[in-house]
Amino acid sequence: MAEERVMYEEEDRISKLPDSLILHILSFVSTEDAVSTCLISKSWRLMWYCVPKLSFSDSNLANDPIKFYNYVDNYLEHRKKGMNFIGDSAITSFKLHMDYSYERSKVSHLDRWLAFIAEKKVKEIDLHVNKTKINYYSLPKTLAVNSSYLTILKLTSVELDSSYSFSFPSLKTLSLAFVRLGDNVVEKILMGSSSLERLQLHFCYLSSDPQLRINIQHSLSLKFLDIILHKDLVEQIELINLESLFLTGVSFEKIKVSACKAIRILELTSFSGMVELSPLEHLISNLPLLEEFTFTKRHKCKLKHIKISNQHLEKLFVHNAFDEELNVTLKSTLKLTTVVYLSINVYMTLIHYIPLILYMKALLFPEKLKRVCRSPLVDWKNLTFFTKCEPETESNLKDALQWISPTFDSFENLKDV
Repeated sequence: MAEERVMYEEEDRISKLPDSLILHILSFVSTEDAVSTCLISKSWRLMWYCVPKLSFSDSNLANDPIKFYNYVDNYLEHRKKGMNFIGDSAITSFKLHMDYSYERSKVSHLDRWLAFIAEKKVKEIDLHVNKTKINYYSLPKTLAVNSSYLTILKLTSVELDSSYSFSFPSLKTLSLAFVRLGDNVVEKILMGSSSLERLQLHFCYLSSDPQLRINIQHSLSLKFLDIILHKDLVEQIELINLESLFLTGVSFEKIKVSACKAIRILELTSFSGMVELSPLEHLISNLPLLEEFTFTKRHKCKLKHIKISNQHLEKLFVHNAFDEELNVTLKSTLKLTTVVYLSINVYMTLIHYIPLILYMKALLFPEKLKRVCRSPLVDWKNLTFFTKCEPETESNLKDALQWISPTFDSFENLKDV
C-alpha cells in the first residue's frame, strides 16, 4: 500500500505541472519523443498537439525511409485535425533533417509538409535534405513566396530556384550551407527580405557561371555577413549598414570600402596564392569604426608581411596555423588594447597599446628602435606574458619582453605545460 501511495503521489506531481512548463519541456525533445509522452498521464495525453516546435530526423530510421515518410505524414495529419479542437496549437518552429531518406520520387511529401508549415505561420525553419549524387531537393515555391511570418531560415544541401520572386518580409536570419544557387538568387532573396540582418553563405555554389552579387541597394538592413567559399564567387560587397564581416575564400578587393564604413568587426582569411597587400591594408586603414580585426593565414598563402594601421582598432587577432613566415607591423594603433598572435610555436597576448613588430617564431625589436624609443610599458605592473617557443629561442624572447616592460612580473612558456 505504501508503495502504491508513493507511485500515486509521483504521478500526481507530474499531472499538476502547468501546461506552459510541460510545453516548454517538450520543446527541447524530438517530436517522436514528445508524442511518446502522451502515455505519462492523462494531463499529458494531448500535450503533443500543442508543442510549438517540431523536430524530425531520419537518423533512427536509416534503413527504412518509407517508415519515416509515413511517420511525418501521419503526425502532420493528426496535428492538422487537432487544430480544429485545440485552440492553442500554433507551430512556431519546424526542423527537418534527412540524411538518408531523400528520394526524388518522394518530393511531393516534402512539398506538402513545407506548404502546411508555411500556412501555419511558422517563424523558424531548419531544413537539411542530404542530396543524392545529382539530385537536390528544390525549395518549393509555396514556401518561397508564402512565408511572411518567417524570421529564421536555415537551409542545408538544397537548391534555390532563380525563377522565384522570394518574399520574406519578416526574415532576420538566413543561413545557407552547401546550397546550390540559381542565377542571381542571393540578390533576389535580399530584394524580398527587407528586414534581413544576418546572412551566412557557407560552401554554396552556383548552378551556372554568373558571379554572386551582393549590392547595397538591396541590403540596407544587413548587419552581419559571413561567407566561406571554396571558390571566389563574389562580385562585390556593398552594404552601407554592415557591422560584422567574416570572409573566407573571397578576394579582399571585392569589398567596396566607401560603402562599408559601418564595419566594427572584421575577420578575413587569406586565399591561396595571395601576394598583393594593398587591398587588405587599404581596407583596414579606411574603416573609421573598426574595433576588432582577425586575420588568418591559410596554407600556401605567399603573404609574408602585413601592416596594420587604424586609429580606432582595439583588438587584433592573428592566426598562423601552418608555421609559415608572417610578419605583422602595427602603426598608428593608439587605441589597441589586445593583440593575440597564434601559431604552432608562438602564443602571445599583450594587454595594452604596443608599437611592435611580431615575427613568426620570435618577437624582435631593432636595436636602433630600442636606442631611440623608451619602453612602451615602462610603468606597468602585474603584466604576464604567455608564449610557446623552443628552449633555444626563449632567452631572446625574454630579452625582447624585458624591453617592452622592464617590470613585467612573469613569463610562462606553455610549451612546458
